[in-house]
Amino acid sequence: SGEALLTLIEEILDFSRIEAGKLDINEHEVELAPLIESVVELLAPRAQGKTLEIAAFIAPDLPPVIQTDGARLRQIVMNLAGNAVKFTGTGGVGLRVMKRGAMLAIVIEDTGPGIPAARLEAIFEEFEQADTHTANRHGGSGLGLAISRRLARLMGGDIEVESRVGLGSTFTLTLPLGEAGQAAPVLVQPYERKVLIVGAGPFEGRYLRDYFKASG
Repeated sequence: SGEALLTLIEEILDFSRIEAGKLDINEHEVELAPLIESVVELLAPRAQGKTLEIAAFIAPDLPPVIQTDGARLRQIVMNLAGNAVKFTGTGGVGLRVMKRGAMLAIVIEDTGPGIPAARLEAIFEEFEQADTHTANRHGGSGLGLAISRRLARLMGGDIEVESRVGLGSTFTLTLPLGEAGQAAPVLVQPYERKVLIVGAGPFEGRYLRDYFKASG
């Protein structure tokens, strides 16, 4: 109860700072892979406690270091992935990190209940959730997504969502890579090999496939 109250207070303070224009974005060089991996590691016990798979794919052509506000990026990814774990009952949650032109894209997919089309924009408003039933069952203030989208926009990016009821949701965070985010092209020598990947979960097999393909 104390942790829940502290989280609520921090979210209200963050939201108030954003609304008042008093929240500054502090850009610096950030190592991308360790940041994403730390979020997955923190959420793994919660996911495993629900027998959910949680996996990540970080595209090999991404720069190892990007120019952004690391603390705020971690806050947004933790919020989106944490929500996915919270609201998903079976299956899993996947984080796919890749380049889209000059932008960084972090795609959080889940196999949860999905969000009705009429609620896809409303969930980004303050104190809103997908429906009152999930709010009562899972708790939360309804501020996390509102704060995350506002932070993303302050950082020069945005958050979009696609969802189908019963088939899960996909949240996509896009941010500028920044001047530090330039990587040399990855040169891959193809191998005359075939690999069979067998996995019970919805994401790990696909992500391993993509790592093998990226390796040739």
